[in-house]
This record gives sequence, C-alpha cells and structure tokens, in this order.
Amino acid sequence: MLGPMLGPTLRAFASVLLSAMTATAQSGASTSPPPPAPPEVPVPSSPGSQAATFNAVTPQYNFSYGPDPQQPALPAPGIWDFYMPLKVTSSTPGWTVGEYGIGGLLDTFYDEPGYTTGGTVAGGCSWNQNYDAPPYWYFDGGAITDNQYEILSGPILRNEAAIGSVYQSATQQVTGSGIPLAGFAAMAKFSPHIYTSAPYLISTVYFASNSCYSGDTEYGFAHYNYYNPSVNQFYFYNYSNCSAPSGQAGSYGCYLAENQTEPQAQCSAAVDLPTLAPNSKGTDWYFWYVYIDQNPVPPEGNGDWVFTAGVLDPYTFDSMWSCVGDPLASPTFPVSTCPQTESTNFQCDTPFPTQELHGALGSVTAGIGNISNTPPAGRVNPMMQMKQLYITQP
Repeated sequence: MLGPMLGPTLRAFASVLLSAMTATAQSGASTSPPPPAPPEVPVPSSPGSQAATFNAVTPQYNFSYGPDPQQPALPAPGIWDFYMPLKVTSSTPGWTVGEYGIGGLLDTFYDEPGYTTGGTVAGGCSWNQNYDAPPYWYFDGGAITDNQYEILSGPILRNEAAIGSVYQSATQQVTGSGIPLAGFAAMAKFSPHIYTSAPYLISTVYFASNSCYSGDTEYGFAHYNYYNPSVNQFYFYNYSNCSAPSGQAGSYGCYLAENQTEPQAQCSAAVDLPTLAPNSKGTDWYFWYVYIDQNPVPPEGNGDWVFTAGVLDPYTFDSMWSCVGDPLASPTFPVSTCPQTESTNFQCDTPFPTQELHGALGSVTAGIGNISNTPPAGRVNPMMQMKQLYITQP
C-alpha cells in the first residue's frame, strides 16, 4: 500500500506517498543481535546496473521531538535504537529553549509560521533561505494577511513527533562533510510488529537534498507498520511536502520563483517491495541500498539516469530484492527490472533531476516519525534499529 501524502510538517521524514494500494508484507522473524557491519560493502553489477561500493560513515548529529522517556542515547553501544516518538505540543521541551539542537542550532516545531520568542528566531531551519529555496513557500494567513499569500519567514516549526540521526555532506544549514554522494545504504532492521491503530509511524532511511526537508529532492526506503501486512517501499519525489496554492485561508503554496510565479506541488513515485523472506540467520536485519546509475547510451540503451535499489542478506550479501527504476520512463518501475506488488509512475510536468543526484550534496537521515502525533497505545520498542550507515560516491 502506498502511503498517504502529508503537508509541510516533517523535520526529517518523507511524507510517502500517493494513494492507497494493496499492502506488501515483511516477515515477522525472530529477535537476534545485529549482523557484523564491515567498513566497506561492494554491490556487484547485475543486468541493467553497474557495480557500486558503499563505505561506512557515522551520522554527525541526532534530533528528537517528543522522544520516548526511555529513548537511549544515540548511538548506544555500536547500534542506533529508535524508540517510538510520542507527541509534541507548544509545551514540549525544546519549543523555545532548543533542548534538542542540531549542530548548536536550536530546533522547534511547526505550527505557527511566524513563531519567535522574545524577538529571537526559535528554530534552526528557517523558511526561504539559500539552503532550502527554491521552491519558495507562501502562506495564506486569512484576515492576518488580507486573504493573500505572503512569503514565509522565520523558523520552520514542527507539529509531529520524530527522532532520527543524520549524516550531512552539504555545507548548510550545518557544516557537513563536503563529500558528494551518489547513493546510500544502511544495515538496518524495522520492527516486525503491526499496529493498525494510531499512533501511525513511518520508519525511513533516505537522502534529502537539503537538511530542512522543505521542498527538497528525496529518495529512499520507508516502512509502514500501520498496515496489515506492513509495507516496505522505495520512493522518490521532488519538491517535498509542497502543495499547489488553493487560495484557502491557512493553506500553503510553493513557487519556483520568488515573485510568486510557477506554482509547484510535490511530485512522486514509489514501488512496494514483495514479501522479504528472513535473512540466512532467520532475522529481519537487511542491507538496504540505493544508488544513481546510468543506462547504456544509444544504440545499446536510452542513456537515462536511473535508481538502482536493492536489499541484501547482511550475512551472505546475497540479493533478496533488486530494482532499477527510471523516472523518465513509463512505467517508472517495470516488473521486468523491479519485482513488486504495485507501483506508481512519475507523471509530472517537470522531469525528475536524477542526473543531478549523481554527485549531489545533501543529507542521509534514518529514524521514525509519528505522523498522527498521538500518544502511544502499547508499542514494543525499539521500532527501528540501525547498525551502520553507508554512502557511495560517484
């Protein structure tokens, strides 16, 4: 089942994706220690894709909005355990004082676009800065803005609980490694437990072209445990969380030009993975990877830049699922190159900038978002675990 689109609310999580479809299962394997995490993992070439090598990296910072009181420090003894984030309100610690900071910059939550404290901007990410625009974000404040869209300024605040860890290569809004990326991977495990009632959680590992996740380009993996069976998904989209202006009070609009022209909504595609069998040790740990590749040029191929994604057994490194998706082709995810239950095509006016992501600066984020922002009703933690994060370069 492809997950629902959301508004511009998440600090770190993909609002993945379009309309409801048949769910895809992940097996409920047994609990066990994590697999070894080698410093380098080669992915061999296969029909339709070239080889790639992934190198281990360490996230430079963590963030947390409304964390579980039992949330361990990240990382704990060589592993990142992500507990379910609870709920954020205007009284949540960190709302004004920045208890949960990113690289020394204060973070807050989104609800009121112009929120400040004592005349001082409260957030680490701000609207319409050089690190997150274009697109430019506008807000119709109703009577406050004379029922007109006005460009947003000040902190990007958040209204959904989330926790995560970030490896950043871009230089803003915090200092990153400066390493151009062509993809990422993670030795990770999503909880096999299924909860069909709120709170609704999305666990993700993904690349974002800006670390404020406001109108950025993204691609990665998402796990939904509020469908039965649960859903594993590879997705990509452009202009994240953007919506076309509706003219309604309280609504947002994204524009590609600062003079409020060229309105642009988020545009997306995704594929639901088939059922993943347990790995060779009988557990739910896998090596998830994706990288940007190029098809052979004519006459052998069309020369398009594509996504090569896959899942490996973390002990044998045998392939458990692999996929080649071409954002410029229809279908985007052919069954012949991408085993699936269902998928959606990328059907947008603006071509997806796949080639630009080959050697791009940005961030890789792993963690969980509580998209309903509601308190828990019996959850088994951790909801997600990560042994090691990896990147690959052009």
